[in-house]
Amino acid sequence: MKDKNRLFYIVLSVLPLSLVILALAADLVNSRKNMTALPAFLWPILIVFAAVCGAAAIWNLFHSVIHPITLLEQAVSALKWGSETLEIRLPGADSRILSMRGTLARASRDACHTVKADRMYINDLVNVLEEERTKISRDIHDGPLQDVTALIQRLRLARSADNTEEDTKRELDLAEKIAFTTVKEMRAMCNFLNPPWLELGLSQALTELTERQSLQYGVKIYLDLDENIELPDAATLAFFRVVQEAVTNSVRHGEAKNIRVDLKREGTGGTELTVQDDGRGFDIKEGDTAGLRAEGHRGLSNMEERMALVGGALEIISRRGKGTRVRGLLP
Repeated sequence: MKDKNRLFYIVLSVLPLSLVILALAADLVNSRKNMTALPAFLWPILIVFAAVCGAAAIWNLFHSVIHPITLLEQAVSALKWGSETLEIRLPGADSRILSMRGTLARASRDACHTVKADRMYINDLVNVLEEERTKISRDIHDGPLQDVTALIQRLRLARSADNTEEDTKRELDLAEKIAFTTVKEMRAMCNFLNPPWLELGLSQALTELTERQSLQYGVKIYLDLDENIELPDAATLAFFRVVQEAVTNSVRHGEAKNIRVDLKREGTGGTELTVQDDGRGFDIKEGDTAGLRAEGHRGLSNMEERMALVGGALEIISRRGKGTRVRGLLP
């Protein structure tokens, strides 16, 4: 409807000018043929009519184009991108200007969503770091620190003046056992933080990891690994952490009893990793890992980000009561 009105104003502005030109041409032809020229009183009427129509067309141009563009430019200039969305009404504006406003409004909303996602990511990163620090602190306090305290106590008892030689030997033997336990716990902690098996290749690293997880969680983990796959260190670490996180989630959240890990070459030359479990599963919208992060489930979104950092992608398929499948693909 607005386009029809603009077309009307354009015709209205062009028509009087055309009439004036036609009148001048007719008057010139008539004068050459000695015919009666256009009456003089009609000229002022035609000129006034053309001026009114031209003014109406100019007003329409100002109202539908110039003024809306000015308002839009002012609104965009004052907009705080990333924290505000473009909310401005342009009544009577040209459809193309309205389309431009819609595009800018969507861009402002996308910018706000991006900033919000970035803030959530930074907040998640800080929380993960704090959680890891808390976990390491707790593990050191409950493990090696207690062992070292017990070791000191045993050494003090061994130095007691009332001890017989047999008592001293017994206390030293106990101290030695505690020291070995402490070394074992510290080595396990180091292996968790920086697994040494990664240097043996992805296949061997996954084998070592899943064997330890199977013993730790009491679940069966079946492997089908292509041992000829060689990947850069960053990609190897990404796949390793995905399997580590996926298996942990399967046991802790899905209560899975059987887990299958497959690693193979894809037909296009990429590398595909799949972790499938028989756990409880859960309902997830396709690609909605950001929603899970917002609900506090950072494990899945962290896996997706690890794959993205090495140029890969992560797919999560799960249904309540049907288990979960995590699929990582590296081109």
